[in-house]
Amino acid sequence: MLRTLLLSLLMMLLLTSLFPLSDWASGSTLAYWNKRLAHMHSGRDRAHYGHRHSRAWWHRRRARQRRVRALAALRRSRAAAAHSEALAASGSSSSAISNPYRAGGIVRDQRSLFNFVLPARWSSQPATHSGEMRFHVLTSDGQPAGTAVLTPIFASSASSNDLSSVPSARLKTLGGVPFSQLRRTVIDRMIAEGGWVTNDMEREIGGHRVYIVLAHVAASSNTGRQLPSQPGPIASRTFYFTEVHGRIYSLATNAPLEISPMLATESEQVVASLHAANEIKDEVGRMK
Repeated sequence: MLRTLLLSLLMMLLLTSLFPLSDWASGSTLAYWNKRLAHMHSGRDRAHYGHRHSRAWWHRRRARQRRVRALAALRRSRAAAAHSEALAASGSSSSAISNPYRAGGIVRDQRSLFNFVLPARWSSQPATHSGEMRFHVLTSDGQPAGTAVLTPIFASSASSNDLSSVPSARLKTLGGVPFSQLRRTVIDRMIAEGGWVTNDMEREIGGHRVYIVLAHVAASSNTGRQLPSQPGPIASRTFYFTEVHGRIYSLATNAPLEISPMLATESEQVVASLHAANEIKDEVGRMK
């Protein structure tokens, strides 16, 4: 009885071991895995299995994402401007007569160089022949509280002789113009107006580089100029330099210190909208 049981177990183990051997002998398992590996390393499915993309692919992908974000920001700005216009239209006639400025809306340059969306508290004036555009910044009750000026700067790039003595690590430029040259224009202006520069920085707004210079002006009701050491009200001056279509634009704001944080937020919205509108314009031009 025991001998019969042992023989049965031995035959069962022998039969079980024959199945994988037959599969390997037939080559079906090897053929399957060879086909699988070839499929994984094929050029068509290389990206799907986590291989690196080229720099050009990532450049196109980031540019596409910037366009999508710019379109979304422009839609939000236009929706906010339309809402502000609706609220202004539903206001009383007395407030419309007492306030000569109309805030918000879409601003278009007469020469079609750019168009952008204004914040709800900003009102625009017609552009000058030089392309300069002035804006009034209003308070919550519609009274003027500050000003903003958008100006195209036609500054040429510094020559190679001027840049040869500057270490490359310290040289920062915007559209070929060094930051030091842009800062010097603000310093000269503050000297003429009796103000002083407090700080400068480089930021990224709406996916684009922006150079910002902060300054203060001590105003006097008698002379219009006052030294920083003398007591009196202080106004905040902020200059935003950005490049659009190979040209450098300056957005200069002037307002009391108490509303400067809110004005800075609105100024960044204008700069982002300026770039977003031109990216959409370029995209439409390429689609035609």
